[in-house]
Amino acid sequence: MTVQDDRLLADFSRTAEEYFSLSELRQRLESGRPLRIKYGVDVTAPYLHIGHAVNLWLMRKMQDRGHKVIFLVGDFTTRIGDPTGKSRTRPVIPQDQIEENTRQFIDQARLVLRFDDPELLEIRKNSEWWNAMPVGQLMHLLSMITHSKLIARDMFQPSHRSP
Repeated sequence: MTVQDDRLLADFSRTAEEYFSLSELRQRLESGRPLRIKYGVDVTAPYLHIGHAVNLWLMRKMQDRGHKVIFLVGDFTTRIGDPTGKSRTRPVIPQDQIEENTRQFIDQARLVLRFDDPELLEIRKNSEWWNAMPVGQLMHLLSMITHSKLIARDMFQPSHRSP
């Protein structure tokens, strides 16, 4: 493993809460083969915040080492919302605002990510597959998750942060 790879793993350890397999990531980096890394964002506002910036700079480091970043815009999931430990549900955002937020997110991501090489960046929207999914298939997927498994996830637990 190179010193650069060690630094990259150290950067990941500062920004990631958990890994599926840190040893597998290490092995894949050591292989020298380019990786495909997904970075997804919902477009609930027209701007990226500092939390996005930290991850974008890490994605840029991956690109600089020849890895491809899949910048995944959660345009579909923005419409339906997702729980983030907040007590309020996400407001419904009109489709035209989602499209404008998407455009602005991509413009801002250009300030960090390399858009000059299609081997290093791909932009996708999750509506590409969610809009096309038949209701029966969605119901089948939903049937694989029990209510108890769902509410046990961290994102559904009440926030116990101090004010």
